[in-house]
Amino acid sequence: MLNIRSFLRGLRIIPSSGNNTTLAGELQVNSSDSNNLYYNDGVSASPISTASSTSVLTNKSLDDSTTAIVNTSDNTKKITFSAGGGTTGTKTTLASSQSVNRTQTLQDVTDTFVYRASTDTLTNKSISGSTNTLTNLPASALTGQVSVANGGTGLATLTANNVILGNGSSSPTFVAPSTSGNVLTSNGTTWQSTAFSALTNPMTTTGDIIIGNTGSTPARLGVGTSTQILGVSGGLPAWTEQLTADNSTAQISSGVISVKNQGITATQIANNTITRAQEAAVGQGVSSSSGNFSNSSGSYVDVTNLSVTITTTGRPVMIMFQAASQGYIGAAATSPNNELEFLYKILRDSTNICEGLIEFSSSSASSPIINIPPGGMNCLDVGASASSHTYKLQILAAEGLVSIHNIVMSVYEL
Repeated sequence: MLNIRSFLRGLRIIPSSGNNTTLAGELQVNSSDSNNLYYNDGVSASPISTASSTSVLTNKSLDDSTTAIVNTSDNTKKITFSAGGGTTGTKTTLASSQSVNRTQTLQDVTDTFVYRASTDTLTNKSISGSTNTLTNLPASALTGQVSVANGGTGLATLTANNVILGNGSSSPTFVAPSTSGNVLTSNGTTWQSTAFSALTNPMTTTGDIIIGNTGSTPARLGVGTSTQILGVSGGLPAWTEQLTADNSTAQISSGVISVKNQGITATQIANNTITRAQEAAVGQGVSSSSGNFSNSSGSYVDVTNLSVTITTTGRPVMIMFQAASQGYIGAAATSPNNELEFLYKILRDSTNICEGLIEFSSSSASSPIINIPPGGMNCLDVGASASSHTYKLQILAAEGLVSIHNIVMSVYEL
């Protein structure tokens, strides 16, 4: 009798290049495909997967109760799958969209995955506000109170109709409306509800106005007459007569009273209607003494100290010279000669306003001397504008020596 076991044990299948099986049940080792063992199932020949072969399985269903993925070095470390919780006739597909190699690590917990569109309750999670944005949070989803430090009040409720007062880092305090008609007032430290202090109306007649009387109490001031204006009398508002102009001296324009041109006459000045004290201040000044000044130059030179600067209003200016201490203006011959001649001029700034000639001639005197009074050179300036001006005296000796001794210069706006 043929021993089938011994027969199969001794059977050796010789490798062949290519797949040459044509009949169902044939076996062949394909040397051109890593010596994989091919089997013909009556339709086509396919390689038979072995424990160490590299194969792509198709059309296979793995039993989730007996199939596991085990660790290469420790096959007690396993990953198993269970389809028992699914609905009959359905499947779950794990889809991948990686662009490079990726590793998904499962945590060492027994739990359920949370997905973007699933409805879940998270526990033991901290969400950073700097890297996450929470939107559309309904008020009903918020619980607890936000502290003052984080922009809240730290309170669960706010009393209706109360005024909220800041309280530093602590929860706010409140001011209740209290009695009807109360107003919110400050006591210098905080706000409080106090009774309104109404003003007592003292007015009784049409046209009355309210003024603050003695002790700051309100008082009535009746209407004035048609010619009166509101003024002050004894420190209190009062009706006073309206200012008027006589239309010959003064005029009122746009609420301003001014003197008419040529409105002040000599008669008004003469009868003391207008006094000097009422007139505007005038410019005036007196120079220092000339000392002993002499000049024999044939050109104009300034006389020492005889210079005055004043500010004028545009009225005429009088320039006068007077002796201080035995003062005089004189001329003397410097050589035997019977003629003396010198010129003087008075300047306003750089403008010549007065100029004169002093001359002496004698057929009998060989060395004549002449003295003249200082007032002989007085001058009236009618062309000065309203401004600051400097007046000074200059001398030119045409013949002989000119001496000016202890003379002062006075300038006065009329």
